Amino acid sequence: LSDAIVDPLQHAPHYTEKLLHTRGGHVSCMGTSLSAVPAPMGSNACPTFGSFNDWKKIDAAQLERWSALLQACPDSRLKVVGFADGLARQRLQRWLMQSGIDPARVSVAGRLAPREFYAEIQSVDLAIDSWPFGGGVTTATTLSLG
Repeated sequence: LSDAIVDPLQHAPHYTEKLLHTRGGHVSCMGTSLSAVPAPMGSNACPTFGSFNDWKKIDAAQLERWSALLQACPDSRLKVVGFADGLARQRLQRWLMQSGIDPARVSVAGRLAPREFYAEIQSVDLAIDSWPFGGGVTTATTLSLG
């Protein structure tokens, strides 16, 4: 179940299941008992970016965008959650190193328990979603946590 904004019709061939589009937009959210918090950048003096989507949604084009972002903001950091697979972690770290990104600027984690996951989301200044495969519930949860 999706909509033409989240999943344009031309993306349908990328899915194994048939998409059913609603007439309007839709938002899905797990909901949390936590309140939104201010971005931590004021105390960090440089932004921390975060990606919380499953590694299967991250392709070479996405990694190029991340590399460009980190190169444009040389004091920034990147937190990636959802890379449970060891090979996916190695691919990510190799790609960033080949792009000239110091691995010390990037932290990578697998799946986390909900409270830990929410804390990671709230520890970044700006969440970056995957494209063209958006986060859905992950994105809605990220927005709800501020």
